[in-house]
Amino acid sequence: MNKISNELIPSESEELLLSLKNMELIGMIRDSWVTEQDFINEYQDEEDMKITKNDVFSLTQGAVLLYFNNRIMLGVGSQDSLWSVTVWSEQQKFCKDHILTDPNFETFPLDASNYKPWKNFLGKRVTGITYMTQKKQYAFSQNCPCEVGLLITLENSLQFVIGLGIHEINDFEFVIISPSEISKYWSERLDFRKIF
Repeated sequence: MNKISNELIPSESEELLLSLKNMELIGMIRDSWVTEQDFINEYQDEEDMKITKNDVFSLTQGAVLLYFNNRIMLGVGSQDSLWSVTVWSEQQKFCKDHILTDPNFETFPLDASNYKPWKNFLGKRVTGITYMTQKKQYAFSQNCPCEVGLLITLENSLQFVIGLGIHEINDFEFVIISPSEISKYWSERLDFRKIF
């Protein structure tokens, strides 16, 4: 299956994101560009960044697919040209091998249920979605929307962020992290806009 072409920034997707209120998150797949082991090996010699298996789901490159009990699959990726995360959806049953990219470009689906703490988010209902905008710090971002992240809140006050350029170590990459992992520098330069 080819990647969906109607990717929109979060502020243009409020109706879609509102439709996820109280939906149960039943699956998360990371459409990784490299294997788990290749990603770990890439960083094994970095003194300031020791990667473990549980970091791979958070830090590898590739889109994130969120599956909900209403048969909606929400894809979240990023567009560097917009300096923003993007979202799209489709009717889709949960499939651990579902990938979005061009069939000529090999990817490696990673299932959240195989990674701590990500498996703890599965089976929980969505209670809030907020998108984050970044104050325009770079010359290249001056004409961009800079909607750099989605903060997703689940029941029991569980939260995660899908974001671009907000991580302490990987500050130009697309990541899935806990809110506490947003870099101190960027946490002071983000505005939060609640959808629900």
